[in-house]
Amino acid sequence: MKTSLLTGVAFTALASATALAADLPRKAPPPAPVICPTCDWNGFYVGVNVGGSIGQNRTSNSASIFPAGAPFAGVFPGVFNPISSVNDTRSPSGVIGGGQIGWNLNVNRWLFGVEADFSGTNQRDTLTSSNFVASTIAAASANLSYSDEQRLNWLGTVRGRLGWTYDCFLTYVTGGVAFGEVESNLGVSLVNTGPGLSFGSGSGAASFKTTKTGWTIGSGVETSLAWMGWSPNWSMKLEYLYVDLGSVTNSVTAPVVGATGGAPNSVTLANSHDIRDHIIRFGLNYRFGAPAHASYASGPYAADMPVKARPTPVCVNCNWNGFYIGANLGTSIGQNRTSDSASLFPAGVPFGAVFPGVVNPVAATTDTRTPKGVLGGGQIGWNLQTNRWVVGLEADLSGTNQRDTLTSSSFVSSTIAAASANLSYSDEQRLNWLATVRARLGWTHDCFLWYVTGGVAFGEVESNLGVSFVNTAPAPGLFGSGSGAASFKTTKTGWTVGGGVETSLTWFGLSRNWSAKTEYLYVDLGSVTNSVTAAITGGGAAAPTSVTVASSHDIRDHIIRAGINYRFAP
Repeated sequence: MKTSLLTGVAFTALASATALAADLPRKAPPPAPVICPTCDWNGFYVGVNVGGSIGQNRTSNSASIFPAGAPFAGVFPGVFNPISSVNDTRSPSGVIGGGQIGWNLNVNRWLFGVEADFSGTNQRDTLTSSNFVASTIAAASANLSYSDEQRLNWLGTVRGRLGWTYDCFLTYVTGGVAFGEVESNLGVSLVNTGPGLSFGSGSGAASFKTTKTGWTIGSGVETSLAWMGWSPNWSMKLEYLYVDLGSVTNSVTAPVVGATGGAPNSVTLANSHDIRDHIIRFGLNYRFGAPAHASYASGPYAADMPVKARPTPVCVNCNWNGFYIGANLGTSIGQNRTSDSASLFPAGVPFGAVFPGVVNPVAATTDTRTPKGVLGGGQIGWNLQTNRWVVGLEADLSGTNQRDTLTSSSFVSSTIAAASANLSYSDEQRLNWLATVRARLGWTHDCFLWYVTGGVAFGEVESNLGVSFVNTAPAPGLFGSGSGAASFKTTKTGWTVGGGVETSLTWFGLSRNWSAKTEYLYVDLGSVTNSVTAAITGGGAAAPTSVTVASSHDIRDHIIRAGINYRFAP
């Protein structure tokens, strides 16, 4: 079975000299038009791909002990469930790579196709949480800790493709069904820390694997590699996919032994989270059948060329030299490793008759967060083209509504007296604007420019912290209550690196001064550390007078955006 698949894309250009005709020597004949190589994308192909996957998983975790007893009613341990709960958006990430197989039908400039792919990935992230627990019945305490690891082991998709070809370049949108194996590894531990009456101790872990079905949508650009001297059967692509695999819910229960009076006898961690992924990857394809590049018609592949050749269009000449301005729009996806902790002051002396007798931090959480938002702005730049090489400089400024909020709630009690409270806090991370100044190094092929870029980055990072401490004991006079909030804004400096592809918009009927680009940037703005302290009032003489939440987090961003530029050079 012989399938013809005509790949690649390359277009060269020669501007019309009509407007300058009056200045040319009379005896000089007009230059012959440059004939553009033609490509046909029809047929079957196979290939490989590699890239990165970034999760955006809204997650809920809660930990409880059973039986909880009856608070203030003499039934040990007398706690309120859940002891701890955390809600946030997690960012598991990793390398993804695999293979694909597909088929295209090329009708004039339109392309219709179907593609299936299968990839393995080491995408993962782990949340850890630790909480101080005390009884409202007797002088007893424990540490409750848990972990939640989220993993994606493999991913497959079956997608339709709809594209537009311009000579030997293909731009396309794609969408279809997605499949993946989701793994959740949960662990929970309760460790008695009191010298007298005991909560008991116990720990447990469980792993859950499930194959989920969902959907995917994305876009990409593909080009023949004939311009690198390869056979035109080879092509390279850059692709972005958004994947939604629904959600999973799991729990793990560990037995607790050694508790006073046999209670509590178990501790449970319940977890639910979405599975949302952003896939950015490169691919290499091989098409079966005759070479698809007209310039091979007289070369070693000539015998395999179709008998009836397609008409070869006259190329447009592109020159990347000079200044340009433009606009851009896309998305920014954070990947911020974060630590939050909450503490009471003064903490007293546990079991030492100094109220409240707690161990700080009362609650602490560490995970990787995913603030996300729309990003858009403008850029200005300058290029110098030497043969096929382009060197340049670009500066851009964009606004963004990127944000995410973690919320946490914890049961707090004393080792000294029958007192309880609820401690809750929130940590909102925001990026308000982002600017970069970058060098660009590119390689042109006809009116397409492939480039890498890197330089310095600046951005305004905002942290909004809130904390609340509310007495929950029926008798006032021990713990008090209080709340507070604070907002912190700082301009951070860091670095960025990335790459992209840019093309003239002559194929869209616009002047060759106009071009469009697709770009990816990784941005690192360092880290920030902040804290908020709220006064506590209404408590007893030795009660805590303040509660503090401390937060530190990285600022790492993945920028995926499209842009349009106007060059002032002719």
